[in-house]
Amino acid sequence: MITCRSVSLPTPTHGHLYCRTLYVAEDAAELVTVEYDELGAVTAARAALEPDAPLLHEDAGSNVATDRTFSFGPVEQRFRDAAHVVTGRYDFPRYSSVPMECYSVIAQWNEGDGGPSVEAWANFHGPFSMVR
Repeated sequence: MITCRSVSLPTPTHGHLYCRTLYVAEDAAELVTVEYDELGAVTAARAALEPDAPLLHEDAGSNVATDRTFSFGPVEQRFRDAAHVVTGRYDFPRYSSVPMECYSVIAQWNEGDGGPSVEAWANFHGPFSMVR
C-alpha cells in the first residue's frame, strides 16, 4: 500500500505502475483502489491568507509564496506631511505576461577604489524582478 498525505494534480492521473509486461500491468491495475479524503478549498486570494485557510502545499506552512515590501525615502514622513491621504483596499487580478521580445540582462564587472561592483542593464524594469 502506498499512502500520500496530499496530492495536487492538474490531470486525472493518479499514479503509475511499472511492470515487466503489459499483461502484468493490466492485472495489477485492477487491484488498485484509490481513496480520497476531501480537503477544503479556497477560491479567493484574500481567503487563502486567513490563518485557518487550507494550505495548498502543507510543507510550505503558508499560502504566501512571497512577501516583499518596497520603501523609498521617508515614507511615513511623507504621509504625515501630505495635505490629503487616501486609504483603501486594492486588489490586483491574476495576470500573465507574454512578452513579444526576449528578456535579457547585460552586466559589467567593475573593480574600483570603493571595491568591486556590478552594473547591470535589463530590458525589464519591474519592481519585483530587478533588485538593487
